[in-house]
Amino acid sequence: LMDRVRILRGDASQPHLGLDAATRSELRQSLGAAIHCAACTSFSAEDDDDVLSTNIGGVENMVALFSGTDVPFYHVSTAYVA
Repeated sequence: LMDRVRILRGDASQPHLGLDAATRSELRQSLGAAIHCAACTSFSAEDDDDVLSTNIGGVENMVALFSGTDVPFYHVSTAYVA
């Protein structure tokens, strides 16, 4: 099963994850599912911009990348329980 898993490194805070058009096209056509688990878990106020661009913008960018495809999209949230 692991031979079917592909780990892709990109920048979730960037449009298109910072990937070139050929890579995006190949992903949109070939993936059986996409799992998004990038997150910034800082509680420091000085990291607020990183938290927003990663945790909100990253999800938006992933949704945009796979919008209009049949690729199932799974999001692993960064929720805390006290």
